[in-house]
Amino acid sequence: MNFVKSFLTLNLFLLISILLYGCPGPGVKYNKVDVSSQESFKRGIDDLYKPQPHLLNSKEVELFSMELDYFWNAAEDNPEAYIQRLSKELQVPGHPPFFYYDAGRLLVQLSDARESKEILSKSLVNANIEDVTGDEYLSAVHRLAVQGLDVTEAALNILENPGFTAEFPQYELTLGQGYAFLFMLFPMEETLYLDKIIAAFSETRDPVAQESIALVLWHTFSDKGWEALKQIHSNLEISEDIRKSVRDLLSPGKTLDELENDIRFEKILNKFKNYTFEELKEKKRQALKKVGNDALTEFNELTLVQLYKRYK
Repeated sequence: MNFVKSFLTLNLFLLISILLYGCPGPGVKYNKVDVSSQESFKRGIDDLYKPQPHLLNSKEVELFSMELDYFWNAAEDNPEAYIQRLSKELQVPGHPPFFYYDAGRLLVQLSDARESKEILSKSLVNANIEDVTGDEYLSAVHRLAVQGLDVTEAALNILENPGFTAEFPQYELTLGQGYAFLFMLFPMEETLYLDKIIAAFSETRDPVAQESIALVLWHTFSDKGWEALKQIHSNLEISEDIRKSVRDLLSPGKTLDELENDIRFEKILNKFKNYTFEELKEKKRQALKKVGNDALTEFNELTLVQLYKRYK
C-alpha cells in the first residue's frame, strides 16, 4: 500500500475513533491481517472475524464495521494477493461464521471470475444467517442464482430459521421463509435443486421448513415435484397440518371455480393464453430473476394460468 495513503487512512481512523469513543482502548483494533503468507493470513482473519454481529451492541457493531472497512480497503489495494488468500480460506472449514459471508462477498468484489462466485456460493453454507439481515442474505444468494450458480445449499440454510424474513422497504415487500426460499431457487435450472429439496424434506421435522419446501415443489409444476407432494400427503408419519396444506395445493377445484367467474383472471388469461405450459414455466423462472412486487405479481399471474391450463 502507498505509504502516504496508509498513513493518512490510519490517522483518519484514529481521529474518528477518538472523536466518537475517546482514546482508543484495547477494544479498538486496526487491520492486523498479514497477507505475506497463508498461515499469517489465516491467523489474521480468525482474529478479525471472531465477533458475531448478532451478539454485539450498537457501539461494538460500529467498531467492528470500521475494522472490516479497513480490511476491505487493504484488499482493494492489493487484490491479487487477497484473491489468492481468500479463495483458499473460504474453502476451508473452521473459521468464524461471519467470515464465510463477508469475506466471500469481498472475494467476488475483487474477482468477477466464475470460480470466485462458486466459492462464495459454497462458503455461504457455513455462514450464520443470524449475523446477516434477511434482505442481505437473500440478495447475495439470489444474485448468484441469477448468474447461473447452484445455490441450493445456501438457500437451504434459511430453513434452519423458522422466523426468517427478508424486508425490502423500497418495494413495500416482506417475504417469509417460503417465498424467500422460492426467490432463491427459482432463477436456477430446476434440475439443480429439485432432487436436493425433496431429500431435504425427509431430513427435517420443522413444519415451517416443510411448508417452504412443499411450496417450491408445487410451483415447479413438474411431475417429479408433484409426485413428491403426493407421497408427502400419503405419509401418515407427517403431521396432519402439513398433509392438509399439501392436499389443498393438489386439489385446487374451488380456486379454479372462482377464477372462471373472475373478470380479472380473464384479462390475465388473455395476456398469457398463447404460451405453452413449458413456456409459462420458463417465464416464471425469468420473473423471479428480479426481486420486487412486480416480479411477484407476474409470477403469481403465470401460476394461475398454469393451474388453469393443467386442470382445464
